[in-house]
Amino acid sequence: MTALVDIALTISIQKDQCQRQYEAERQKSSARRAADRLDTLTTKRKELEGNENEIKSFMNFIFKGVFIHRYRDIVPDIRCLCMSELGEWMKSYPMVFLDDIYLKYIGWTLYDKVGDCRLRCLLALIPLFQTTDLVGKLELFTNRFKDRIVQMTVDCEYEVAVQAIKLLTAIL
Repeated sequence: MTALVDIALTISIQKDQCQRQYEAERQKSSARRAADRLDTLTTKRKELEGNENEIKSFMNFIFKGVFIHRYRDIVPDIRCLCMSELGEWMKSYPMVFLDDIYLKYIGWTLYDKVGDCRLRCLLALIPLFQTTDLVGKLELFTNRFKDRIVQMTVDCEYEVAVQAIKLLTAIL
């Protein structure tokens, strides 16, 4: 899934570059404009949009088919891995994954009985809150789970409490 996220991000960047090139070419006067270049850029943009939609469809299928069942697996290591990877996806491709549809899984796992799973959630959230551009997308999540994060500052596991304090500092 992480490889698909990387591919989707690359395609998204290429699509944006293609769009900018198309707009720049279109802004030129008709004497300087290359019609064949406009056609090429239009074709490339449509191809990239199709690829992007297909990759997003694959990611959605894998997320619903695997992640949704594994994030609450009986084996704590699998739950921890799910939270770590979800945090990576949110950092690398926030346009898609930094949404309440995905954030809720991290929020729910803040209540996990295993300290390492709670820790992985906090470690996934800290870099997101430290990035000022992303804080606005985290507002609903913050309102919903702020009480739990505050409770975690007195967690029985020392490292969880430390990271909860770091997260609260980043939120402020």
